[in-house]
This record gives sequence, C-alpha cells and structure tokens, in this order.
Amino acid sequence: MNVRISIAVLTLLACMPGASLASNPNFTQNCVSVDMANTIAVGDFNRDGKLDFAINPGPADCPSIAFCATGFVDIYLGNGDGTFAPAVRHSVVEDPDYLDLATTDLNKDGKLDLVTSAGWTALGNGDGTFQGTVVNSPVSQLGLAVGDMNGDGYPDVATALESSGNLKRKFMLVRLNRGDGTLAAGEQYRSGGDLRALTSGDFDGDGLLDIVGLYQSSSTTLGGMSIWLGKGDGKFKDHVDTAIPGNVGQTLAPADFNADGKLDLAVPMRAGGGVLVFAGHGDGTFDPPITYPPDIRTIHVAVDDVDGDGHLDIIAGNFRSSFPDPGGNLRILYGNGAGGFTAGAPISVPWALGVMTGDFNADSRTDIVSDACVLLNQGSGGAAAMAAPARAGTPASVDFAISPNPLHERGTVRFNLAQEGRTWVHVYDLAGRRVSTLADGVWLSSGSHVLAFERGADLKAGIYLVRIVTGDTRIGGSFIVVDR
Repeated sequence: MNVRISIAVLTLLACMPGASLASNPNFTQNCVSVDMANTIAVGDFNRDGKLDFAINPGPADCPSIAFCATGFVDIYLGNGDGTFAPAVRHSVVEDPDYLDLATTDLNKDGKLDLVTSAGWTALGNGDGTFQGTVVNSPVSQLGLAVGDMNGDGYPDVATALESSGNLKRKFMLVRLNRGDGTLAAGEQYRSGGDLRALTSGDFDGDGLLDIVGLYQSSSTTLGGMSIWLGKGDGKFKDHVDTAIPGNVGQTLAPADFNADGKLDLAVPMRAGGGVLVFAGHGDGTFDPPITYPPDIRTIHVAVDDVDGDGHLDIIAGNFRSSFPDPGGNLRILYGNGAGGFTAGAPISVPWALGVMTGDFNADSRTDIVSDACVLLNQGSGGAAAMAAPARAGTPASVDFAISPNPLHERGTVRFNLAQEGRTWVHVYDLAGRRVSTLADGVWLSSGSHVLAFERGADLKAGIYLVRIVTGDTRIGGSFIVVDR
C-alpha cells in the first residue's frame, strides 16, 4: 500500500507561545455506531495493513456517563479507506467491567492482544478475533499502564487496585509478564489518592520505565499525580505526589511538547473542563502547570501531530454532564513545538468521552476516533491554504509519502525538493525522542528522493513522526508501526 499526500511547507519562524503557522485542518465524521466509549484502542488486529479500532461500548442509558462501563469489546476492522466492517463483539460472561483498554503483543507471537484495567486479558488470533478471556484477580475499573517494566522484552501491566472501604483505588498493582502472555500475581504500591489513570514512560532520564498515576482525593476539589520511579527490575520506588487543585479526568498523556528531550504531561480536568500541561524537568518532577481553556468537562486526551507541522498537538474530549443530553465536542490544542498551544474551534461529536488517533484512510494525515465516530482529516484545503508566506526561493509545497503505512519491518520515505540544499530527515516517537535518522544534513539536489526506513529490534509498535528540514522549510507526517 503506497501512501501519497501533499503536505504544505511551513516557513520556519521564531515560535512564540501560542503562535500558529498554518490553518487548522478540516474533518469529515463517520459514526459506526451510537455507542459512547470511555476507552479506545487502535491497532491492526487482523494483520491486513489497515488500522482497526476497539471500544468499550458503554450503555446509552447510564446516568453517570464518565464512569459507565461494560465487560464487552467491540472490534471495528478497517477497510483502509476510513470505513469499517460491522462490529465483532468479544465478550465472556465473567468479564468484569472496565474503563481502560490497551492493545499490545503479550506473548510476542506477532498478534495484537487486549488488556483491560479490570485485569483481564485476551490473546489475539491475528484475524480480528480473540481467544478466551483470562481474568487476573483482583480487578479495578480504572487505571492501566502497559510497558516492559523489568527489561525482559515482554510487556508488563500496571492497574489500579480496587479495595473495599475507604481505600478505594489507593494502590497500584504491577503484574509482570511470565513470558507466555500470562501475568504474575503482582506487587502493590501505595498512591496519593483514588487512582483514575496510569501511564508509563522514562520521566527521570535513566532509561528505566517509570509510572505516573492520576488520582482524586476524598474531596472533589483536590486531585494530584503520584510518580513511581522504576528500578528496572519490575520494582518501583515509593510514590512522590504533586497536588492538582480541582476534579481531575481519567487520562494522563506523556509527550515531549517543548522538544527539550524530557517527558511532559497533559492532564484533563473533569470539573470545569480544560487541559493542564506540566513541563517535565527530566528528574521525575514538573513545573507548575499551564492551563488551557475550559470546555464543558474533559475526561480523556490524546496526543499526535494533527496538522502535520512536526509539532505535537493535544486532542481533548469534552462531554456534557446533563444526561441524557448527548452533544460533546473535541477541542484540538495545536502545539508550536516550544511548549505553547493554540486552541482550535470546537468540533461537535455525539459524546466526546474516549479519544484516540490513527491514519484510517492511508493518506498520512492524523485522523481522530471519538467514541464510535471516526473523524477523517481532510487537511486545511490544500497547499495554498496551509502554507505560511514563503521567503524568496522557498518552495511552497512538498510532495511527501510514507510507504507502506502501517509498516511492519521496513518502508520508504519519498519526497520532492523544489531546490537543492542541506536536508535533515529524522523519525521521532510521540515522546519527542529521536529513534532514527535517515538524513543528517546531507546535500540533496532538487527533485525526487527515496530514503529507506528499517525498523530496529527496539522499535515498538505505535505512532511515529517524520520530520524533514531543508533550508527554511520544515514539514512533518506520521506513520504507524505494527507487529506482524
């Protein structure tokens, strides 16, 4: 599958906080069902090279929308053009309800598996269906982080631990992968409050995986974050807490928003809405947050390069609290690469609970999934509308392609230069870490160029960004790496 797009070139400016260099993209919306969905997982479940997605189909008659869950998973297999086959439902009678869902390859067989915050897992068959559910007790509805926590190459799982009485979810439970896709009993770690979300990443720069939890105290006016720094053997240090005034949402989104090589965090706010952005110091601590506009109630956020300028953006889902009145919206905070964001206009969607991204029609633009609705990115009306005023001699647009997309082991980056010059082509993960260099200041002639991309053994499945810089020109695009 070859993917070709025409990406507008942005003239490099000294980026001021909040500066916007390009028009915001437009979207067409395709809702595959009326279900609300607190959680969404994206991946190639049937290994056909086309992105699929899975949701927890929440009941439409639930009076507490943000905390409604079922034990089902609905799988929507993509056709590669932004449309999807009817849902295939995975369910087992004893499945506990859950509010967080992830996909990973638990047993390293090249087939994507399912993991939930309720502690149950389901190994994939590689055709879009899944084997019987394995329930790992105890369970919790909220809180899920997946990653290699002991360095053995297999993904491990951390969840909140549901307890009785006044403890609620005040503990995190880390379950290590036995190497066959099953999970060990696990070890408990105390948190600063009632956990609502977990995420993993290297927040102190030591190369070891850490975990951050988002919690709410007994008061609805005070939340916070707990960070457990990893020791590299599957164990973690005691939590260190950061207070967050207000009622927090149910997601933590780590990324390097200011390109300093240190992980930052985006945090949604349930009461009053809006997003808090915490700049990381690279030692497990953070600056006080910058607040971006309140907008109804914000539960989930996602991070990706939506407008293709090479900078990470934040997509926030904002739902209405007046059940049964649906009608939420998505708000995209467009990043400038220096840690600043500009809010785009609200995009109306039926619910706006869960939010995730992917390229579902193979045009190398970042699309958005909100609940059971897919928003296909149409760009902003072509190169003329997207481009900032070009300097003399600077090309107005570049023809750019990533092939195949999604890719398994290897692919190519194709682009045309309107004029010769030194050119840099780098690949980054969503945390802003450079994972591959395809061209490092080499002199390229005008015309067409093809650069090979080889997936290394350490490159995990996920979303990656390509950035091309030449002269005063900078362009970007994203692609998906999937396991066979």
